[in-house]
Amino acid sequence: MRVNPRQDPGLNSQLAECRGPPEVEGAPLFSLTEESFKACHLTLTLDDYLFIAFVGFVVSIASVATNFLLGITANCCHRWSKASEEEEI
Repeated sequence: MRVNPRQDPGLNSQLAECRGPPEVEGAPLFSLTEESFKACHLTLTLDDYLFIAFVGFVVSIASVATNFLLGITANCCHRWSKASEEEEI
């Protein structure tokens, strides 16, 4: 898939073109039939891979931070419940 980067970014989906096979190469994606769209080679660019890696990294960091905060909260609640049990006795 090839997009003209000089155009308005909002129009990228309308300007995307098929890359290979030769009979549909350069044709706008919105003008293709379902069969020719399936034959079109859709490829990811380096920017796409970097974005996917960045999102994965952010999600991973967020999950570690959430688990850490949950562990601290559970530990504090456990200690608090033990302390209130000892006070009642």
